[in-house]
Amino acid sequence: MIFSAMLLMTCLVSQATQLTVNITGFEERTGEARLAVFGPGDSFPMEIDEALYKGVMTVDADTLVFTIDSLAPGTYAIYAYHDRDMDGELDMHWYGPPSEKVGVSNNATGFAGPPGFDDASFLLGDEPLVLGICCAEELSSRFENPYRGESHRRFQYHT
Repeated sequence: MIFSAMLLMTCLVSQATQLTVNITGFEERTGEARLAVFGPGDSFPMEIDEALYKGVMTVDADTLVFTIDSLAPGTYAIYAYHDRDMDGELDMHWYGPPSEKVGVSNNATGFAGPPGFDDASFLLGDEPLVLGICCAEELSSRFENPYRGESHRRFQYHT
């Protein structure tokens, strides 16, 4: 009886659903694409250390495919950007918005800042899910750096 209960708990804990994210919008095949998956309690999108999943891939094709097998069914939001200079940071213009292309799940946009979790969130159920995210300048111009003037708190991406 105890063995059956432990086996059931192990199965429930290890239940993960595959999430595939196709990222497009690269004008050049240089640098890296960086992707972060956030849950509802995390500080989406700026606190990268709170992300549940972080991935990095060399930009060597028009479409990059991230396959994530470690997420349980639930509500998530994704933030991605094209790190052209491969410095692990989302570079910002001096006047606020990112100077590198960014993309968000649901292609959500914010007004005078990044979109909120609710606008970017999606439901990952029991079946595999495929999402598309386009990294675009238009989206970048709508973001504002909430840490303007605080260079030590720039969006940093450590793997």
